[in-house]
Amino acid sequence: FVGNDAMAVQYRVKGTSDWKTVDAVKETEKTEYEVEDYFKADITGLTAGTTYEYRIGKANEWGKTYTFTTEAENVSAFSFVAIGDTQTSNWNGTAGGADSRGAMYAQAALKQAVKEIANPAFILHTGDVTEHGTKQAHWNYYFKALGDYGKTIPHFAAIGNHDIWSTSSDSSSGS
Repeated sequence: FVGNDAMAVQYRVKGTSDWKTVDAVKETEKTEYEVEDYFKADITGLTAGTTYEYRIGKANEWGKTYTFTTEAENVSAFSFVAIGDTQTSNWNGTAGGADSRGAMYAQAALKQAVKEIANPAFILHTGDVTEHGTKQAHWNYYFKALGDYGKTIPHFAAIGNHDIWSTSSDSSSGS
């Protein structure tokens, strides 16, 4: 769907046939380094304790369908997964030196945590997601590590110093 200016989110209560469509709005954010485009869609009016299906795309070109469950009313306790300081800069840790933080290790830790904490309410990253926040490849490795968890479990990330750190040799495409 890259490059399209008309995107949307479709959602429905799992198991029903009634898809609702919310148009996504294209927004642009100018950072110190470059301009990034992204799409934003707000889904409202959801029912507590309900499982929904959703997909992203546009008319007749919908992506894979994922699910999420809204929190039940009157929750008195919940569990969540916390991870931090992943400082991803590559996938398998073979870059060497201080930048050898492989995202596959973050993925393994997340997989183990989600296995031990059945149905976490959310994933919290406490910062330093990437080694160099100005390098898009570093973010891509982290989102690859999140895998389907990032599509089905709410994910919140605090910004660490490495997530905004750069040097004059940084580029948005290098690793």
